[in-house]
Amino acid sequence: MNRIRRDTHEAVDLFLDAITALSKQVSALTATADKENKAKNQPVSKTKTEGTVTLLKTESPLKPGQSEVFKFVLFENSEQITKIKFQKSHLLGPNNQIINSRALKISPETINLKPNEEVEISIQLKLPKNALPGHYNAFIYDEDNSIVNILLKVEII
Repeated sequence: MNRIRRDTHEAVDLFLDAITALSKQVSALTATADKENKAKNQPVSKTKTEGTVTLLKTESPLKPGQSEVFKFVLFENSEQITKIKFQKSHLLGPNNQIINSRALKISPETINLKPNEEVEISIQLKLPKNALPGHYNAFIYDEDNSIVNILLKVEII
């Protein structure tokens, strides 16, 4: 019984941590989602105000087993070199469905942005053949640079 209680507490703690992180990202997203969606293929300036989220989404729904490539440009408009190492979350869907983050491949994963340099980033999504229908979201970010926040939205039919 003690083991079940301990495991349940650990699961609840993990769930609460995930909900806290998601709520912070979603609150920042609600203020800027429409504006960022219109600028989908525009350069993303690294010196935007903190909390800005860039929204990337599929043009049309995907089927299980399909792939999609998302592209965007990062632009360094400061006078210093900035190192960015992308991190990614799992894709979270309806009814606590998860598509593992291994389905996402970011290229390049690490970059050193020089002053006034633009770098194109591509994110390849390869859906598993057993993916269930619904709307899924993943976050792509850099732990050391709070300016890099990307929400990836995918609809699976």
